[in-house]
Amino acid sequence: SEYFLNPVLFKPRLMQFNEENYKFDQAKDYHRTVEHLYEFTVPSNYKIKTIPEKVDFDHELFSFHALYKVEGNLMTVSMIYKFELLRIPPDLFEDWNSFSDHVNQATAQSIVLEKIQ
Repeated sequence: SEYFLNPVLFKPRLMQFNEENYKFDQAKDYHRTVEHLYEFTVPSNYKIKTIPEKVDFDHELFSFHALYKVEGNLMTVSMIYKFELLRIPPDLFEDWNSFSDHVNQATAQSIVLEKIQ
């Protein structure tokens, strides 16, 4: 049997913008850095079948990094996202939306566990 586990307890969902709906700068209340570290022990009667790929997105004003690591039966998930801007002008919407896509896709991925017979 396979079991799908999404280890991300707190899922940031970043709004996307386009110039058709948003003509002006979009405000952010503050700069932000969020780090999440999740660790869990895989029971001895299960093995990890698949883990998500590493995700890296870097822009001079915002970034996101997700790393999934297995050591023995310990699974570690590290996610860091950061933005250092208070306004998102329309000329940054495309880059911001790509950042948002990376964050949203990475936090939706699952680890697949398989029961050992």
